[in-house]
Amino acid sequence: LLKPGENTTLTAIYDTVNRIGAFTKEIRIFSNDPKTPERVVAIDGVVKGRPMPMIGVEPTFMNIGKIRVNEERILKVAVSNMGEKELELYGITSRDGNTKLLDKEMKIAPGEKIHLELPFKQPTVGSFREIFLVTSNARRATVSLVVTGEAE
Repeated sequence: LLKPGENTTLTAIYDTVNRIGAFTKEIRIFSNDPKTPERVVAIDGVVKGRPMPMIGVEPTFMNIGKIRVNEERILKVAVSNMGEKELELYGITSRDGNTKLLDKEMKIAPGEKIHLELPFKQPTVGSFREIFLVTSNARRATVSLVVTGEAE
């Protein structure tokens, strides 16, 4: 309770967990003052995340067209680190774990990009849609790489 002419300091705490980026919030202060029963205080800010690697994969979808069964086709994929810490690329493996396009760990410095040439074979006849998981230590740790085509 404040007496006429008194003032006080209010402390507001904003929980920033999982809220990276710009924000705008309002705090409403209510009182028994008949002239101003409510005040709105606007707060603007930017929450910075802790430095982490951030993975980029290009492309994330490729249609390789027609291919003969077990014919090797080279898939060209670029992996970049758009983050502020070193990216550890753990591998590129089919979703079922049976096919490994990249079976070694690689490190990518912040702001760097590497170009990979990955050997791919389709063992069965017919249309295919293979989903590979690009795994890393990035904030979005797993990125899907979808490969489609027709094996004859």
